[in-house]
Amino acid sequence: MFKKYLLTGLTAGILGLSSLVYASESTIMLEDSTGNSSFTIIDSNGEHIARFSGDGNVIIGGADSSDRLEIKGNVKILGAGNGVTFPDGTTQTTASSAGGGFGMVPIGSVIAWHKNLNGVPTLPEGWVECNGQVISDPESPLINNKTPDLNNTGRFLRGSSNSGTMQEDAFQGHRHWIDPEHGTGQNMPSAEGGSWSLANGTWYPANWTDTGEPKTDTINGTPRTATETRPVNMTVVWIMRVK
Repeated sequence: MFKKYLLTGLTAGILGLSSLVYASESTIMLEDSTGNSSFTIIDSNGEHIARFSGDGNVIIGGADSSDRLEIKGNVKILGAGNGVTFPDGTTQTTASSAGGGFGMVPIGSVIAWHKNLNGVPTLPEGWVECNGQVISDPESPLINNKTPDLNNTGRFLRGSSNSGTMQEDAFQGHRHWIDPEHGTGQNMPSAEGGSWSLANGTWYPANWTDTGEPKTDTINGTPRTATETRPVNMTVVWIMRVK
């Protein structure tokens, strides 16, 4: 049998009732004098403990929300196999499962971190800088592995079918061709820093020497030289999720 109980003028004092109301398969309607079915539980200091709004929203630890459920504080899920079920029917039972937790970043991910930007907080638990150190966290499945030393060596990342291979800088093999003038030797080709010899009416390079530093073409500015070949870049600190 369906029973309906209408309680009016309800306040937080209902928690102090000396007796309980039991109802099987029943509906309890809580409304104030204006007909609003929402009600709020507050503590002795007037702070909101929970609020059930008239449109079905539940707010725990706050006064109001447009979301169906809002909780200001930590949420603990107990029981093996229990978790959070999403609209697509999948259930996440642990933050460390594949594709879950830390903004959907799996363990072992390496991402860029703007460490020295003003206001950036310290790394959260579960993340370490990629400085080549041994992972010692007993809660990490990567314990006793070394992080790649990306920061001390100033390395870029590149895609591949496997991970962890280190490569040194390199310059693609190529040649610089000079088209010497042919003839009887009247017109010797010129090349800064080299000497030429005439054989069978054709000039050939006899030896090569250093041609010196790159020079400006007077249009694109002075060439920049360094101890490495690199693109335009900004430094970051590489970090890895370890648990």
